Amino acid sequence: VPARKYLIMEYSSGGDLCRYVREHRRLTDYESCRLFCQIVRGLSYCHACSIVHRDVKLDNLLIDANRNIKIVDFGFSVSFQEGTKLRKACGSPSYAAPEIVSRRPYNPTGVDVWSLGVVLYAMVCGYFPFQGSSNQELCRRIVKGKFECPGFMSQECRDLVRQMLTVDADQRIGLSDAADHAWC
Repeated sequence: VPARKYLIMEYSSGGDLCRYVREHRRLTDYESCRLFCQIVRGLSYCHACSIVHRDVKLDNLLIDANRNIKIVDFGFSVSFQEGTKLRKACGSPSYAAPEIVSRRPYNPTGVDVWSLGVVLYAMVCGYFPFQGSSNQELCRRIVKGKFECPGFMSQECRDLVRQMLTVDADQRIGLSDAADHAWC
């Protein structure tokens, strides 16, 4: 008998968040906040179980019929020990934290927070905070951490995004503080 493994998942009729954002151009603060809080709860659970995702992005967030989020694609995820830094660079360039782009040892949970900050920005704006004509230029911009928040972004959201996309990982907001932020 051949050994076969099957992965069975709940059907997510809404597709992925990338498609959803593209179809709506950008999401309202209300909807962005609702989805964001679900992602924070899911990632917080993973982190509490000492698992870091390392590839949080719009494409890896599925939407079910009730417009609830399912976090998928744990292909880059690993278990970690509190206080231990990781070294392997992984994930998707547009969502990569500066410490990953710079190939420095990194705090596991901090890279998920950064990537979620990119997701939040993309939900609210409809485009990424860091863009470049090449991967090299994109990486330079990520390492500098300079991005603009459009005028239509609320002050509260702007503040949260800036705290999540802080280049210094030691100064970056954590998920529990993000969940308690005034914008949420």
